[in-house]
Amino acid sequence: MNDDSIYDFYIPKYMDLGVGSTPNINLHNYYLEYALLVKEDQILEIGYGSGLLTASLLKKSIKVIAIDKSKQSAAYLTQKCKILGLLNNLMIETGDVSEYNCNLTFNTIFAADDFLPHFLSKEDLSLFFRKINQLLNSNGVFVTDIRIRSEDEFSKLIVILYKC
Repeated sequence: MNDDSIYDFYIPKYMDLGVGSTPNINLHNYYLEYALLVKEDQILEIGYGSGLLTASLLKKSIKVIAIDKSKQSAAYLTQKCKILGLLNNLMIETGDVSEYNCNLTFNTIFAADDFLPHFLSKEDLSLFFRKINQLLNSNGVFVTDIRIRSEDEFSKLIVILYKC
């Protein structure tokens, strides 16, 4: 995925409404409840958008490494978490997760709000899943959701992939 400009579509007045990751409050609550259920102390969140889920995780004292291609989203999330006093447990990365290099692995990785269709080709999707596999600990989980019908933004299917 080479064209970074298509990912800088976030407009602060819409982000303040919680658009992106995840505007569906039931889905948002599912992600949050899952994180609390598994008692994670650190989560990788891919494609954090407006940071609605990110802020909720941080409020529960979960450390979040948040990665998104949008520079505007990074600036928005930084400001949002600064106002909320949540910067201590947050690390923001800007870039393509498929190219993300770190020495960490995770028990839980989230990619909320119909993230997978952002990949434009099978090759991109294949690179993404290889990276997820590298970033997950053994018995780690990758949690995402997929729209069942594109016209129904509130009809979701939760997908949980385990690394054995």
